[in-house]
Amino acid sequence: MPDPKCPCCNSKDLMGVHSTVEDLAAYRCEKCSITIHLPAEKETLDMMLLDEYQHAAHETALPVCRTLAYPALKLAGEAGEVAEKVGKLYRDCNLPPDSTWDDVPDEKKTELVKELGDVLWYISEISTQLGVGLSVVAACNVRKLKSRHERGTLHGDGDNR
Repeated sequence: MPDPKCPCCNSKDLMGVHSTVEDLAAYRCEKCSITIHLPAEKETLDMMLLDEYQHAAHETALPVCRTLAYPALKLAGEAGEVAEKVGKLYRDCNLPPDSTWDDVPDEKKTELVKELGDVLWYISEISTQLGVGLSVVAACNVRKLKSRHERGTLHGDGDNR
């Protein structure tokens, strides 16, 4: 794992602090004063690529994006745009209900990739505001899904299965 960097300012001047999040180490950035959380153990995901994206994306954030509600509401809207494009695939391309992504025309895939990028931007910005790198979000999600898979609880309801 590369030396940890702040997802907000890319600084490596981090000081360890007490973490209240299970399996994560906490660091306070000396430069911008945010607290970030990183995996306590090395993960197999490519942290640099995700965190580099997060830093670059954050540089484009307007001040309104640093509020609580705005990025969360915009994330829901962008996810809705992805769903709209998928719905229009069935209507405009006459795809049968059991279609796979292989059935989608390339130009429509390109449009979806652009929308997914918008979804990723808002996820990234919310993660930055929480002081958590995208690589940590990804690693925690994979850990949760592996645990559910091993315990046979992928199906069902509830966050804590």
